[in-house]
Amino acid sequence: MDIVVLEFAGCFLVGAGTGYGIWRWRDRNLRSATSLKEQTILENARREAENISREARLAANEETLKIREETDRKFAERRQILAEAESRIAQREALINAQLANITEQEKNFASATVQRRRVSPPAGAGTRRSQSN
Repeated sequence: MDIVVLEFAGCFLVGAGTGYGIWRWRDRNLRSATSLKEQTILENARREAENISREARLAANEETLKIREETDRKFAERRQILAEAESRIAQREALINAQLANITEQEKNFASATVQRRRVSPPAGAGTRRSQSN
């Protein structure tokens, strides 16, 4: 009976050792699989975050480009309006200068005609006074 008990104890110890070994092996495999799954999830999340970030940067760049184009268009319109206003002002200035030159010429002609009339004809009151005194 001693041998049976020893055989039973030996089989029990071998079974317990084998069970413990299998349990450790399974636990390591589960931890390894869990770690691998965690790494995969983290890597997928990292990739997704990079894609979202890239898409956000792309959208921001497109919006910036649209704003820049709109601003450039508005500036071009304003420059066109200013150029047209400057052109109208230049035309008015040229017209005023021409009118001023014309008026100045007329004044010169009038002054010169007045001087010539004074030389040619005696003053209006001078002729009548002589006839009254005679």
